[in-house]
Amino acid sequence: VAQGKMPISDVVRVLSDVAAIADVVGIGIAEHLPWDALALKNMLAHLPLIGPGANNLQNLSH
Repeated sequence: VAQGKMPISDVVRVLSDVAAIADVVGIGIAEHLPWDALALKNMLAHLPLIGPGANNLQNLSH
């Protein structure tokens, strides 16, 4: 049974707020549960580190 009190939307919001004032260079995911794989994939797609707002390696080479 999954436990926790912070919805994924809140996690994305908090991490996005942090990314607005600091460079996010990594994230650790502990105790990933298989049934949450799709929700985790969708969450990561919205984060500045991986999602559309990410600074990818191509941008770093210029």
